[in-house]
Amino acid sequence: MGRTLEQLIADEKPEVVSKAQAMATDILLNIHLAELREKAQKTQVEMAQALGIKQPTIAVMEKSGPRPEAFHT
Repeated sequence: MGRTLEQLIADEKPEVVSKAQAMATDILLNIHLAELREKAQKTQVEMAQALGIKQPTIAVMEKSGPRPEAFHT
């Protein structure tokens, strides 16, 4: 039988676990940003203007998915 997530985490280096948790949080926040923007019926440009940042920053923030390079030290 396979190992549980808890077993895998327990065997991993603390810094790897910490990075994975941070990445998971970032991904969830980015997904929520895109959902909120869409529910507000705002474009990325409008959202960026409201936040005082540039549109490409919104695009990067909304882009979700794992970033394997974050695991390399």
